[in-house]
Amino acid sequence: MENGEYMSDKSQAGKRPKKKRLLLYNIILAVCIVTFLGCAGYLGFYFIQAHAAESEYDALRPSITILDPDNQPEDTGESKPPVSTVVIDWTELMAHNQEVKGYIIIPNTSISYPIVQGKDNVKYLTTTVMGTYNPAGAIFMSCDNHANLEDRNTVIYGHNRNNGTMFEDLTKFLDPDFFAQNKTISIFTPAGECTYEIFQAYTANISLDYARVQFANDEQFGQYLTMIKGVPEANIAPDYAKAGDKMITLSTCTNRTEDTRVVVHAKLVDFKPIPEAD
Repeated sequence: MENGEYMSDKSQAGKRPKKKRLLLYNIILAVCIVTFLGCAGYLGFYFIQAHAAESEYDALRPSITILDPDNQPEDTGESKPPVSTVVIDWTELMAHNQEVKGYIIIPNTSISYPIVQGKDNVKYLTTTVMGTYNPAGAIFMSCDNHANLEDRNTVIYGHNRNNGTMFEDLTKFLDPDFFAQNKTISIFTPAGECTYEIFQAYTANISLDYARVQFANDEQFGQYLTMIKGVPEANIAPDYAKAGDKMITLSTCTNRTEDTRVVVHAKLVDFKPIPEAD
């Protein structure tokens, strides 16, 4: 073999690894670009859908009037029950959706939404209160409950949205300090305002029967309360629910694993009639 041919072969052999490395780099770059575009597209879709959902709920909020508690009717000496400081135009609200059953407000959170109830617990996972498709869904009552909140345990679900909407703020009650300082939930229905006092918050696996709504008697309900009170690492209030109480259970995803939930329990402590809207 002549010396020139030997040098040429050696040069070509040296170029081959460089070409392989260049090809590998191009493949990695292409994968990174595709991944970036995919993530950007998903985030864009997520925030567009989130904005669309909140725009719908903003359109409903004129149906809700917050009265000045210092500007209530004068006391005439007659024995009358206290009235709510929130007035809801149920005719207007239910004109958007006949499956609206109530309205929930939790102070010091962003939770202020209509409560709907479908024929199953699937529809409102991806359907807004206006009836449009949206991954944000709606705040909805279990289809197994009576809409009048008269069950021993009324269960209400909502998504944990990363933009701070829907039931995302339920996670705040996992903080012991926030839990200790914020105890009130208000649910409004056409019949009146139900005030609930939070007595427990925790994370649990979906295998825990925390969303049970049917109880034959006080004994069964008492057993249920004993079960949930035994959940480890839960925030628990001193004034716990009793067998004769009515309660609500709010549930949302933890966004950590698919089989865990954030759960907040509250018991009914007061009821006020709601004045009709003008």
